[in-house]
Amino acid sequence: LVDGVTIKRTDYLVTNPSTNNKLETIIFEPEGISINSGVILVPGGTNDLQMFLKDSKPGSSFSKAEEIASKGFMVLIFSADGRGNSEGLEDHNGYLQQDGLYELYQFLNEKVDKIGLVSYSYGVAMASGMLGRYQPEVNFYIEWEGPTNKEYVSVGCRGGGAVEEGVTCDDYDYWEEREALNFVSGFKTEYFLILQSDKDHVQKTNDHSLDMNNLAVEHLDWVRVNGPENEINQIYTIDNLPVYEND
Repeated sequence: LVDGVTIKRTDYLVTNPSTNNKLETIIFEPEGISINSGVILVPGGTNDLQMFLKDSKPGSSFSKAEEIASKGFMVLIFSADGRGNSEGLEDHNGYLQQDGLYELYQFLNEKVDKIGLVSYSYGVAMASGMLGRYQPEVNFYIEWEGPTNKEYVSVGCRGGGAVEEGVTCDDYDYWEEREALNFVSGFKTEYFLILQSDKDHVQKTNDHSLDMNNLAVEHLDWVRVNGPENEINQIYTIDNLPVYEND
């Protein structure tokens, strides 16, 4: 029960057609509410769906996925290939996991009329790759502090993080699949919202969100950084990029 709304949970196994792996998938939906919109949450790094089953806030009795569902959305969370209880091998947000995400999009699209996507951190690579390669028409895409190219993902090409062991910034074939900026021109989303705090959760600068915004403005009809107090489709510099204060 979230704010008086009863949330229904249904577990599924959805097969990624590119790998034939079964992906653990959960859908949350509010009972007693007419639903025509869904949202897919894409975890950061190489995390699985457990990221969205944690308490939404300290001391709360419901998860982030349940909280979003209580607002009238059908919420889909999943573990990509090789994560959690899903079959297969980790692909570090490359084409194979992007293919699985598109299959999940189609799965949810059979249940609702409109779909949005929310990605966290390096989930931006999986989400952007799926959106750019398959070009589904999504109602909105929200990305939070996503490292948008190899320098940001590897934190200055030092490796680690969500980068496959042994991969360097010179491996162009590897990074072609995993740099979010490569796919922006193919997005077909009505609204694109970039969320960025003043102190990024990993990066020393906010250049990654600046790069994403300025490129997206060239290709999309509606792009904004953070809240409604900011204008849409604005080109920024690092000195005037709007950011929100960290809690």
